[in-house]
Amino acid sequence: MPQTKPSNEILYTVPEVRDGILRVSHSTLYRIIRSGQLKPIKIGRTTRFRESEVKRYLDSLEAKPLSEASNQSH
Repeated sequence: MPQTKPSNEILYTVPEVRDGILRVSHSTLYRIIRSGQLKPIKIGRTTRFRESEVKRYLDSLEAKPLSEASNQSH
């Protein structure tokens, strides 16, 4: 088995991402994962998220400008 250098990247747990970063429900987090928008990694039986992947997902979310959002509500 080839050896790789250990990464210094932070790995987040499901509760850290769900409750601390995204502040979404359990089902919403898994819906985001199933849609392919956020890619987890598996370490044994545990699910983790690379810090860079969480940042990429957050960067992909764009808030609508207030003027655009208010036009849609009328």
